[in-house]
Amino acid sequence: VAGAIHTSAGASLTGSAASGVVLNGLGDVSLAFSANGALLDTFLIHQTNGNVTLNSELSVESILELHQGNLIIGDNNVRLSTNAHIAGGSLNSYVVTNGTGTLSILVEAGGPGVLFPCGSSDGYFPAQVLQGNGAADAHINVRVDNGVLAEGTTGVDLTLTEPLVNHTWFVG
Repeated sequence: VAGAIHTSAGASLTGSAASGVVLNGLGDVSLAFSANGALLDTFLIHQTNGNVTLNSELSVESILELHQGNLIIGDNNVRLSTNAHIAGGSLNSYVVTNGTGTLSILVEAGGPGVLFPCGSSDGYFPAQVLQGNGAADAHINVRVDNGVLAEGTTGVDLTLTEPLVNHTWFVG
């Protein structure tokens, strides 16, 4: 599709393991996928002067390409399938975990570390995750929050009184 797609309020896209979405335009874009169609083979983000807001869950089968513009996921999860990978990811294009949503990638036991190109609304704060030789292959979920709360997800913000990095990574 070249140009704009105009939809009714509340409309959603339906994808499949053979579908791809390439966002190569100007400005901000919001996407929502139907519950049965929250699956893409490839998802490429190259938004000049804009970001992509995801308003639903999404699974990617082959590749998530982050070239320009952020993918803002809010409370939605983005899961890469077993054979999928991320290309790109930088200060100019990363997954913004500005809610409870996570970026989920398979990390192989004893394999190389996997870069999670994520950050908060404040900036790019990637995580590198490595599974030891004795661990099992597993999908690891990562998100980043602003601040460092005393009890992890609740409590006083310790960055107000202590010299800390001012972000918390949730890895599980």
